Amino acid sequence: MKKDIFYCEQWSYGYKKLHKPFSEKQAEEKHIKGELYTAVIGSVTQPEYVITLREEVGFFSVNFFDKFGRDYLTHQFQKYSNSNYYFLSTAVWRDYITLESHDLAEGYTYFFNENTDDCYVLKEDFINNERYEKTELYPQKDKVILFPKFGEYDLVLNPDII
Repeated sequence: MKKDIFYCEQWSYGYKKLHKPFSEKQAEEKHIKGELYTAVIGSVTQPEYVITLREEVGFFSVNFFDKFGRDYLTHQFQKYSNSNYYFLSTAVWRDYITLESHDLAEGYTYFFNENTDDCYVLKEDFINNERYEKTELYPQKDKVILFPKFGEYDLVLNPDII
């Protein structure tokens, strides 16, 4: 089932709306030039995904939203040096206190190494105000992807890439 896609310069997380909306044609021109634009997939006011793309600086990110409109997962990709491929550089997982709450209970941030399988993991417990750090191994080969083609974002909408 094809989902609605809305385009803008950036998604406003605080106001939950498009900031500087674009037509599809304007967004495609930005994509071709490698300039900043955002694809909001699902609903304008309660998206399922928000993808921010800026190929000119070798970056794109995907934010995943649950049915309560909470941003529960973020994937950030950066371009490998001297390559057309992108690697998952950072992932942030957020757990909330209750199903309907927007208050964070804990979060995990994964910082992936471009050249090795080493991953620095930071766990933050927001209830007890505690932090835990460790290093783990995550094979990078499973997290390498090409920059998405305009309007074809399904390959980057995988929350289970880790």
